[in-house]
Amino acid sequence: MLAADRLGRANGDAPITLPVVHENPLEQSALPTPDSYEFFSRAGGEWAPSFKNEVTLRSLEMFQAYEPGEYLKRISPTPLLMVVAPLDRLAPGEWATAGYETAAHPKKIVLLPGGHFDAYTGTGFEISSAAARDWFAEHLQTA
Repeated sequence: MLAADRLGRANGDAPITLPVVHENPLEQSALPTPDSYEFFSRAGGEWAPSFKNEVTLRSLEMFQAYEPGEYLKRISPTPLLMVVAPLDRLAPGEWATAGYETAAHPKKIVLLPGGHFDAYTGTGFEISSAAARDWFAEHLQTA
């Protein structure tokens, strides 16, 4: 599919797209997990009515090459806050916590109960947003 998409785009064709989510996690989609489907279905109906359930294949290809953990050891002394859901299966929590260990101080990790989308709603959002607020207040305020 990737080769066909590249060739097609080079010939001026529209990019190949896939659904971001699908109700059936066995169907082809960018984020094939039940919690992804639940979150994006709810978001499209409540928070983002213009959400279009599609993503280009090229975006997915670029996403697979993205390796943020490689930058963690290079950003010091920039303050780093990581909000991690250990049960996250889209961005595995164990990878995030391992990456955190490679970063220099100042750094802080906040662990959230739940999975990938729990930082954006309910109790998880209360925890993640309070952590971000406090971190920014500490590290962005001028003297």
